[in-house]
Amino acid sequence: MELKLGANIQAMRRERGLTQEQLATAMGVTVGAVSKWEKGSCCPDVQLIPELAEFFGTSVDVLLGYGWEQGGMGRCAEHIRELLELKRYDEGIHEAAKALTRYPNSFPIVYCSGKLYLHAGFERHDTALVRQALPLLERALQLIAQNDDERISALSIHGEIGSCYACMGEFETALDYLRRHNDGRVNDREIGFCLHQLGRIDEAMVYFSDSYLEAVAHLFNAGVSQINCLGDMKRDSEALELAGWLKEVLRGLLPKSGPSFVVKMLSLLTGAEAVIHDALGEEEASRQALSGALAWARRFDAEPTGQTTGIRFYYGEKHALFDDSGTTAMEMLRDLVAEQESDTLTRRFEQVLEEERA
Repeated sequence: MELKLGANIQAMRRERGLTQEQLATAMGVTVGAVSKWEKGSCCPDVQLIPELAEFFGTSVDVLLGYGWEQGGMGRCAEHIRELLELKRYDEGIHEAAKALTRYPNSFPIVYCSGKLYLHAGFERHDTALVRQALPLLERALQLIAQNDDERISALSIHGEIGSCYACMGEFETALDYLRRHNDGRVNDREIGFCLHQLGRIDEAMVYFSDSYLEAVAHLFNAGVSQINCLGDMKRDSEALELAGWLKEVLRGLLPKSGPSFVVKMLSLLTGAEAVIHDALGEEEASRQALSGALAWARRFDAEPTGQTTGIRFYYGEKHALFDDSGTTAMEMLRDLVAEQESDTLTRRFEQVLEEERA
């Protein structure tokens, strides 16, 4: 077995921004002793090891860093995670109880168990299970320094704790908690839900609208980026399908009349279709797509707007929308065509412009 005690003490000390002097004071030892621990020239007294583990908010197993430890603990966490994904909740709860007894200070075990109890309680409408999730997620926050999963953060755990309160019907508590941990407006939807449950409909609609608008923006930006990636991968048919689907979604957001930023988004997607057809050698399809993109561009440039008011189903406060695709939609299309460095596409674009001017 490989012992990594010295390296782990040093890493955990640095993670918490402590000097060797500060750790020595906390443990009641000399600075020289801490230095020797970290260099691996000697080990702490046996009775100090549990104290060090408690001080760092971890388990003795994790602190010691035995070669087998990560395998055993890692397998436990992965097994709980698999049971959660498979919704085998009873089996998962049984495994979580055993794992928590063995690894009470392991972030992966504590966090996965908390999520398991939360989701099981949510799906089964069992507030007792949700109530068991709450202290586990709160404990996971204390152990967050152990986390190496980029999908998990203190902010995401705060959101799950807020969800616990909401699942237990404690909507005022959930509302207060989520508002205090709403960096980047990540909890707008959950806040809107709590407000709705409390009968504060007008306030809820504002939060739902902001969440909805953020989702639309993410969908569009991610979709366009994915279309570009699919083009680079020569998976042009999939890129066309994705562009067509996004256009159908966006058409549903157009108001019955008046200016809308959605029109500019549709112009860009239709221009992207023209680019893809050009790459496939489909001249007529590319020409038709360019014509459609120009029609959307002219419509937008006739009534340009960078406000949220022209987006259907948005009921939040009026504010600006920002993009880096050019001041006008026509400028955006010209840049899109130029970026392709395709002589045939450039000529086709100019031909369509001339034909429509005539």
